[in-house]
Formats: sequence, C-alpha cells, structure tokens
Amino acid sequence: MIYIFGGVGKTGCSTLAIDFANQFGLQRAYGGAYMREEAMKAGFFIGNYLLPEDKSEWDLDQANVPGFREMCARTGRSIDTEIEGYLVKEMITSQADGKDLVVESKTMSRLLNSDIFDPLVESTASELGLEQTFTREKLLNRTRAIWVHTNLEIRARRSLGKNHFPKGSHELSPHGFSNELIEHEASQLITRQMADKEDYSRLYGMADYPVGNEIPPTTYGNILINNGDKESAYVQVLQMMGKTSI
Repeated sequence: MIYIFGGVGKTGCSTLAIDFANQFGLQRAYGGAYMREEAMKAGFFIGNYLLPEDKSEWDLDQANVPGFREMCARTGRSIDTEIEGYLVKEMITSQADGKDLVVESKTMSRLLNSDIFDPLVESTASELGLEQTFTREKLLNRTRAIWVHTNLEIRARRSLGKNHFPKGSHELSPHGFSNELIEHEASQLITRQMADKEDYSRLYGMADYPVGNEIPPTTYGNILINNGDKESAYVQVLQMMGKTSI
C-alpha cells in the first residue's frame, strides 16, 4: 500500500506520518528531503557549513531552502514539479517492488484525482521502463490518503513553539504566547497558504487548495481533524489507513 499524508503547514501532518512509518517500518518519501538535497547540490547552505563528500553524512537541516527557492524562481527552475515527479517515481517503484510506502505531500492526494496525474505517471513509468504496467487506476487501488486539518490558532501556537525553543528541546510548549503574537503568526501562515494556492493553481489547477481554516473537498483524501491531541489524531490515522494496532 501507499499511504499519503497531506496537510498545510504546522498541522502535525509530518509528525503523524513519521510515527506511522516508524511503527510499521516503512520507507518515507517527502518533498522536504528532496528540496534540501537539491539545495545542497546547488551550493545553498546555512552559515559556513561544509558539505561532506559522503552523501549519507549530509545534515539536511543545514540547507538554505529560502535561498534555493529564490534561485529557482529567478532561473525558472520548477522545483515543485520536480518534487511531484520524485514522489511519483517513489510510488511507482514501491509498487513494482511490492513494498509499502509513506508519502508526505501537500498536493499528491489531490493530483491522484486530477487529469494531470495520467501524463505524470506515463512519463515516469516510461523513464523507469515500466510504461506497460502502470496506470493511475492501479496506483489508486493500492493507495490510501488522509488530509490533516488543524485549527489555525493551534497551528500558530505550534509554529511559535518551534520557533522559540531549540531543536530537540523537551520544553517545547506552544502555550503562553500573547494574542498579538499568535495573530501575527497566523497571518504569516495564511500568507504562505495563499502563496502555495497561487503556485498550485498555476501548476496543477488546484483552485480548491485551502487557506486559513478552510477544509478542502474529499478529493484531498479522508479529512482528519487534529485538535492538538496527538494520541487521538494518531488513532484516527490508524483507522483511516486500515490499521488496527497502536
């Protein structure tokens, strides 16, 4: 099976996907890793980071993603479509190998239900020498998708918590912030969603991409409402993905 996790920023989607992949020992494919690797290949690092020759030793957190994105926009490099191509390749390969896969993507579950997906599958399958084997229908038959929706205020608090405490800190707590700070962070999240919607509408015709507290249509997958209780949300994940144990 291919298990797709989608959601806008700071919904807790990545945490749920990581927990799910770890519990069942599954490979995880996500655009963030591809983006950071490509940024490093292009020489975009944070500070004076020195890139090790051994790729397995790369610290992807040291990639300067904003700078890389700016370069892509300036040069016309469509990094978003590259990411979707990478994810489709991983999906087709996992199916060919008979292996399960966890995919994290803001767009993949919606693309599965669009006309854009057919040529993407065809071109990727052809590249892999599997053009006689794979169609969208075959992928859909072994795919389950959820879209994680989290209230904007909770997302803003999560974002503030991550920004105000060091990575790996056990003191991470998104409580105690002023209303003004929360409102400002929420507006920043909405701005990012609007930018994503503009990009995805232009690239994929996704004019229904959600902004703010909007809940997308079910073409994005089963809608999981995350109220901030990680354990409760994960129980929903297991149910929606057809798993029964926690």
